[in-house]
Amino acid sequence: MMINYNKINFKKSSTLFISGQYPDGKFYIINKGKVIFESYFADNFKYEHKKGDIIGIVSAVMDEPYFSTSKVIEDTEVIEIDVREIEKIDNVELMNKIYKHLINTMEVWIKKYYYFLSKYSKVDSTVKLNIIDVFKAYKDKGFSDAALKIYKNNTNKINTKEIKTITSKIEPIESPQEITKGVFNFKKGSCIFEETSQNNYIYMIKSGVVGVYSYFNHKPITRMIYSDNDIFGYKDLLGKKIIATTAIAIEDSIIKVMDKKEFESMIIEDKAVRVYLIKMMSARVYNTIARIKAVNINNVILKILTVIEGLIKLELMFKRTNYISLFHTIDDILSMVFIDYTDYVEREIKRIKSIKITNEKNVVISNINSFFKEYEIYLKRNSDKMNEDFGDEI
Repeated sequence: MMINYNKINFKKSSTLFISGQYPDGKFYIINKGKVIFESYFADNFKYEHKKGDIIGIVSAVMDEPYFSTSKVIEDTEVIEIDVREIEKIDNVELMNKIYKHLINTMEVWIKKYYYFLSKYSKVDSTVKLNIIDVFKAYKDKGFSDAALKIYKNNTNKINTKEIKTITSKIEPIESPQEITKGVFNFKKGSCIFEETSQNNYIYMIKSGVVGVYSYFNHKPITRMIYSDNDIFGYKDLLGKKIIATTAIAIEDSIIKVMDKKEFESMIIEDKAVRVYLIKMMSARVYNTIARIKAVNINNVILKILTVIEGLIKLELMFKRTNYISLFHTIDDILSMVFIDYTDYVEREIKRIKSIKITNEKNVVISNINSFFKEYEIYLKRNSDKMNEDFGDEI
């Protein structure tokens, strides 16, 4: 099916769109020319797009303001597409182009996220990964099956007496049982794949909860918590795998396991899956950018609220609700911005009126409208404080 589009020309030195501007449901493919993006919130980070590149799709899909300003550095022609036209796309090559663009965008921002984590936690990100440290970090976190798989996949590197002793005391979790062709039952605590090895599959959760983590500075940081109908693992198969991940079943989970060919067949046959995946990938980019902004905020409450705001926006992509009980614990949230759960942090968290922490430490937003009002208040307070702190320079 053909999609509708417009061609628009921009002269050199003009601006395609600016940070903070709403996208009006449009995204673009560069037909000729070059555009440079500048992201002021990320130390004026600049990156370039050229012919064939897709731009603005995350903001268009999320209906959120652009997070970067795009400056035209050559006379440029773009194809303007309404985001609703995505539902009509049945061309595999174009769909894969959109997926790979979103994966590349995610990789750019994930790399930037870890840069800021390293900067503010004063960690040297150039230090070579130590497999034994990764093994111990997952073991200490209580993810014993992940530690065991890291050991088995790296015995040539960590086959020491100490590690052998530790692993001998780990009780293996029952291997995933195949229920029907390609659909497996993963027991709670099972490691689906671990970050020191190649992942060659894509996963769709039929039921259950899966946590995805990355090792950083001696501990696993929560990347995302996935639940029913979520798809994960595609980044490792379709992308460059810049940042490796470990996936663990947080609850007993029924998961469909697919290779690339099966995955492509599924998205060709099922329009709903195609649209869902683009929305989900866009939301994950938005989440990563929210975390970068949170890392750069000094106020502890606003840090936490900024991370949660991104997670709420992801949930609201697929449901209409004023109540959300996240699968994320408060420890998951804090790990994303590298904060320890100290007495001070606990006191600060209790000041947030719009969220509650369950006995299991899960985060509950009982009134989303109230959350966004509180979030706006803290944003304004933080902005006012920055203006006071830098008043002489503004």
